[in-house]
Amino acid sequence: MEDKIETIKNSYSAQINQAKSLEELDKIFLELFGKNGKITQIPKTFGTLSKDELKIITPRFVQTKTELEQSIEQRRQEIKEEIDRLKNGGGVSE
Repeated sequence: MEDKIETIKNSYSAQINQAKSLEELDKIFLELFGKNGKITQIPKTFGTLSKDELKIITPRFVQTKTELEQSIEQRRQEIKEEIDRLKNGGGVSE
């Protein structure tokens, strides 16, 4: 389970950072947090884990979920700022 969470985190962190549009970010968000999203599905398997495993997995899961949500929001802001800059005729000023 730890490996699965780490793999999702690494794979999707790279995708988030490489996203060039809000549409790409929306797609990534749904893949992770939608009804059948990869992050959404993980807690459904917690019932099969022992209490000791849950003590390890739950904090890692929460941390990964939070980090991915924050990464998406941060990248969304960066893209919006870039769009605004382009709309306002801004480029690189010299």
